[in-house]
Amino acid sequence: MKASNWVVTLICCFRCASALGADETTVQTAVEAVHGWYETLGDGSDQEHLKEFGAVGHGIGPLAQAYGQLAADLQKHMDRDQFFVHFRGLARMRLLQTHGVISTANENYVQVFVEEERTMAIEGIPAVAWFQGFLSVTKTADGWKISSLDDVKPENIISTLDDPVTKHSDPVDVALARLQCGSPEDCSVLKKTLPPNSAERLGRLTIQTPRGVATVGLARLHNGQWTPVDVEMETGSVSK
Repeated sequence: MKASNWVVTLICCFRCASALGADETTVQTAVEAVHGWYETLGDGSDQEHLKEFGAVGHGIGPLAQAYGQLAADLQKHMDRDQFFVHFRGLARMRLLQTHGVISTANENYVQVFVEEERTMAIEGIPAVAWFQGFLSVTKTADGWKISSLDDVKPENIISTLDDPVTKHSDPVDVALARLQCGSPEDCSVLKKTLPPNSAERLGRLTIQTPRGVATVGLARLHNGQWTPVDVEMETGSVSK
């Protein structure tokens, strides 16, 4: 199954391209490289730890190919066996969404927020788990390559069930928490743009804070909860 058949592609660029030395084309190219990598991964599976379930997916081959497409610097710190351990028990990977974010003055580096759905065996028990976080993507002589997987971690679906501090299902609460607004009196929402339907995932809230005007980019996760993916301070504002 091709990744293009099931990937929801959402590319966002919040920060000022001219100020940071990278433009939307750069971000889009980096995001396309991420999609290509997941397409290579495809239906790759850790068959060694799925034997009791019979033949699943396309086996270890796609995983090996995906490892070969990582940036050389990442391969120096993570050998192939460690990469396979990283995806231990994987039966199928589904990429749910991507958002490219300009986060550095280095035009050869882009962060891409991803949300994954992994069907896998955890200690022999079939399960579906969701992962999210930022991939680091670096421009190399061979094109854009993933240079870090460290930030992509399992979504915390337990502690958020009864979180008295932040209501993750309310994008305003999530944005205010990201900006460390102590109370509604400290900050006020100037503009709220949320996706019109469940097929779209990206929202933006512009908020007046004591430090200036900020726009928070939010991604809506598979379970309807929101997570911040970027913050842009308006030109002339002071960010602490």
